[in-house]
Amino acid sequence: VAASVPFAFAAAEWPDVMDALIAPETVKPAQGTDRNIAIWGALEARLQSVDTLVIGGLNEGVWPRKPESDRFMSRLMKTGIDLEPPERRIGLAAHDF
Repeated sequence: VAASVPFAFAAAEWPDVMDALIAPETVKPAQGTDRNIAIWGALEARLQSVDTLVIGGLNEGVWPRKPESDRFMSRLMKTGIDLEPPERRIGLAAHDF
């Protein structure tokens, strides 16, 4: 595959290459969309102030996401070096309501 690619860039050059490739592109909202309606993720929604909010996708196990077991460090190892427990994210997600 590498032989068929006409360019060769060092890893440090990729940000400049990507900037050059996307610089001439302009992204505009699609015609006919309502500017009063927005779809946000949880992080973006925390920072907004709106009159009416419709919440979707709050299914059990989807949001908040269930803590996954860490294959690299056990709970006891994380506690030993003062890392946060995996359930902390669930507690933080509760503040969204």
